[in-house]
Amino acid sequence: EGTIPRREDPESPTSLEKLWKYPYEYVAGRIAGLRRASLGALASGPLLLGSVLHAAVAEYFTDGPGGAGDPERWLSDRLPGILDRIGLPLLQPGTTAERSAVTRAIRSTISVLSREFAHRGATAVRFEVSPDPVTLGPIQVRGRVDVYATGRADPAVIDLKWGSATLRRKEVAEGSDMQLSVYALLVGHGAGDLDIAYLIGSRGELVAHGGSGFDQAFEPEESLPTRESVPALLARLEETVRWRRDQLEAGTVELAPPQTAGLAPAPPGVLPRPVEADPYDGFRTLLGWDVI
Repeated sequence: EGTIPRREDPESPTSLEKLWKYPYEYVAGRIAGLRRASLGALASGPLLLGSVLHAAVAEYFTDGPGGAGDPERWLSDRLPGILDRIGLPLLQPGTTAERSAVTRAIRSTISVLSREFAHRGATAVRFEVSPDPVTLGPIQVRGRVDVYATGRADPAVIDLKWGSATLRRKEVAEGSDMQLSVYALLVGHGAGDLDIAYLIGSRGELVAHGGSGFDQAFEPEESLPTRESVPALLARLEETVRWRRDQLEAGTVELAPPQTAGLAPAPPGVLPRPVEADPYDGFRTLLGWDVI
């Protein structure tokens, strides 16, 4: 028995998600400082493709919402240099399919963003924005917002993802899109008076809440408008953080699927425990779960 030490520096959306859903991963990574590399895990293909996508799209819109002109000419001129800098594995023999996939994703993402910026009358677009930390209950939160657009319409936060469209649709439908809600808080719109969306690069698809101001977005029928969803989620997240921190102070670290037998009932008002294992769990080998 004993208290698990706290980190007093600001939490990120990623660390908050681990604390909420997978406390053992939070403790192993955030508190104990273990990393995937130390456990023999390698970055997966989508991580590399997503990094190239982020870098290319941000570079295309460097001069503002109008972008850098003809996307095809720009891709021809600039993509080779981007791959040289951060995508060298995609230049190796046998990676033609991956290069084609990332090129298509960049092209479609530029197209979607250009259309949405024009539709919203965006006058300023910022990529990789790192606002000052903000307070959420007992903690400070920091984060980096992929895309933040302002102008004639409500502000918009867009989080670029390589894939997992089904997961992102489910999150928005359930009101569990925690990262987007935290980003809204970070840019000063914790009341939900903005539009938030995932942009799935591999599909060229925006996933947004019902009644959004986006021109073309998939909006799950069950999803609530952001003015309802964002404040509600942030309130439940605050209660979840207090619950999880109390557990750690008591020396309790909950496991998660597939090891959930005997867990005490969760208190009211917190976000639900996950029902599935974390597909990106870097600590399965350490816990001996690889055989499950």
